[in-house]
Amino acid sequence: MPPAILVLGAPRTGTSCVAGMLAAAGARVPGPMVLNWDNAKGHFEATAAVRLSDRVLSLSGGSWMQAPGTVRWDAEAETERDRLLHPVDGAPALLKDPRMLLCWPFWSATAMPHVLIGTIRHPLAAARSMSAWRRIALDDGLELWLAHCRVLLELARSHGVPLVDLDAEPSAFLERMHALVGGLPGGLDAAAMDVHYDVRELHHDGTDASEPSPRLRETLAVHAALSALLPPTQRRSAHGFPWSAVERVRALVEQGAIDQAVAAARQAIRESSDPVAVLLPLSADLLRARAHEAVLELCDVAAPPPAITGLLRGKALLAAGHATEAVAALTAACACETPFWEARSLLAQALHAARRHREARALLIAIAPEAVHPSSSQSTAAEWAWRDRDHDEALDLFAQAIAGSPPHRRGRLRCRRAELLRQLERLAEAAGELQTALTEDPAYDRARQLLLEERSDITILPPARQPE
Repeated sequence: MPPAILVLGAPRTGTSCVAGMLAAAGARVPGPMVLNWDNAKGHFEATAAVRLSDRVLSLSGGSWMQAPGTVRWDAEAETERDRLLHPVDGAPALLKDPRMLLCWPFWSATAMPHVLIGTIRHPLAAARSMSAWRRIALDDGLELWLAHCRVLLELARSHGVPLVDLDAEPSAFLERMHALVGGLPGGLDAAAMDVHYDVRELHHDGTDASEPSPRLRETLAVHAALSALLPPTQRRSAHGFPWSAVERVRALVEQGAIDQAVAAARQAIRESSDPVAVLLPLSADLLRARAHEAVLELCDVAAPPPAITGLLRGKALLAAGHATEAVAALTAACACETPFWEARSLLAQALHAARRHREARALLIAIAPEAVHPSSSQSTAAEWAWRDRDHDEALDLFAQAIAGSPPHRRGRLRCRRAELLRQLERLAEAAGELQTALTEDPAYDRARQLLLEERSDITILPPARQPE
């Protein structure tokens, strides 16, 4: 049985690039993949694996942004983990999700055969990429890089996990990948990997740093230790992401100087070798500032692919209150073979805003199984059904959302379903839901509050005053 291949690394450090190359070589992602729009060629993340890591992190009191102090899991999680690590049609399973490093004790506890490949990238380059895509502050991005790469460094030192450096000169990067994949069992075709690698997609670098912050100095020390475990190599040249120009546009937006910001954004896009890479983060900043027309204008300047154009135009039009036009733009964005999840989810929102309620609800229900968190889509559809007075469907959708959530995250959903049951005067059913919520999710106190409200003989006392 060929061992599974796990690609480990911090966000924006090349895990998607390496996983895509391994997929081209013949490794197989188990099941449907996450289809987000922030990676041109895909993330190569199994939706089920992302859900599983997220579940373990949540159960442990952490998240994708915060490593837990102690990692906890249950037997159901173990069963799902080992299923995902099983070969796919005889080929090695391919798993990649940065969250795996934050809950590594869980993933490493498997008895299923597996091999590891780690990715590294200059921490400032990764943090800049996080800032561009997700508006994460640089120091927070560096902290996130550090939380992942400390674990990766320990694995590289203690278990000899092989590393690949995204910042390496292209021929050296490809040579390293060929050497690693050539030594893996499973009959992978290393020669097929090269077509997936495109250095032009690596926009950010770690140069031109200002006076290093204490956090940056700490990450640079870890990065140096990781780099020391690799053969010396020349670094690739930067591909000119206009970081300073993007920062200037953002500063102008924050100051409310929208006209100047748009002019600066237009110039940065026109001068960039990859205008779409500049458009995407700036459009998010302008949408937050409610500069809807500016986003439409910049789409014309950058001329992104139709799926991106439709998504950005749909976002801007919907935010501006033009629901019918947003539906048309988002329908165009969803016309490709593999539309982005964001486009389909936003199309449901646009349909609802355009008062096409049943179509909106049907779409949201249809795409829910593909979401990382299906319960979010199902509960939104349930709320829509309730407003449309389809009470039975609303209750059924909440039941589906509850059934698909791990027990420790069901409290909010059960409480909301109980509130709806109470409005229908189905009090015994409502009380049953609340009792179950207390058992499954005792940390969610709303269930206890609702139960106390039903008993007039109980007085809810304020918290006791702590002695000074």
